Amino acid sequence: MRFGQFISEVCYSLMISISLHKIYRLLCCAVLGLTLANLAAQVARYFLILDRRSAIYRLLNVNNEANIPTWYSTIALLVCVLLLALIATLKQQQNDRFTNHWRGLALLFLLLSLDEAASLHEKLNPFMRSLLNVDDNLLFLWVIPGSIFAGAIALFYWKFLMSLPSQMRNLILFSAALYLSGAIGLELLTGFAVLNISGLHQLLLALVVAIEELLEMLGILLFIRALLLYIGSQFPAVRIHFSQKD
Repeated sequence: MRFGQFISEVCYSLMISISLHKIYRLLCCAVLGLTLANLAAQVARYFLILDRRSAIYRLLNVNNEANIPTWYSTIALLVCVLLLALIATLKQQQNDRFTNHWRGLALLFLLLSLDEAASLHEKLNPFMRSLLNVDDNLLFLWVIPGSIFAGAIALFYWKFLMSLPSQMRNLILFSAALYLSGAIGLELLTGFAVLNISGLHQLLLALVVAIEELLEMLGILLFIRALLLYIGSQFPAVRIHFSQKD
């Protein structure tokens, strides 16, 4: 028996059971743990226990890049991508008219995960300053095209949203509200505070940033819950298996 055939038969005989709700609870614990760890790091920095250049502070600070919170958020968004791709595949088998909408959402969340990992949205700030011919001190100008893009997605997906069960629709809308209030709303508030409030307490600013990131993480977490509930209600007999074409 060839090795490849042996591996194929082993794969066919495997039965792997994964509790998606356990994954959801694990993500809940991760969000809570990261939030508390960030607050502890901010308090330690304020009382000069930690230096802002120390490795532990940079790893836990939610306002930094390439650290543990960024890694978590990227993974959470990729979980959304996998769940959306699964739903799109199942909808295709049913010849559902909204199959491409599910695919579009999977692509959108893949782009969000890339943006989270590489902070691509911040690269729009210099372009927007040049386009609007405004002061270089203005921060977070990326929220202008970001808000326009979010509005366009909402309009394009409105009929799709209205076709969903009410529980699923409400969870998606609430998760989007949480995510956008952090990603855009508090982002603007933070930029305004930095520019207009002299002597702003650093611990207060860190708290605002922590709330901003928490809202984003909670928004994604709630969206994952909505997808899991939808899969459980619409496809209760789903089985994941290996297949081999002739």
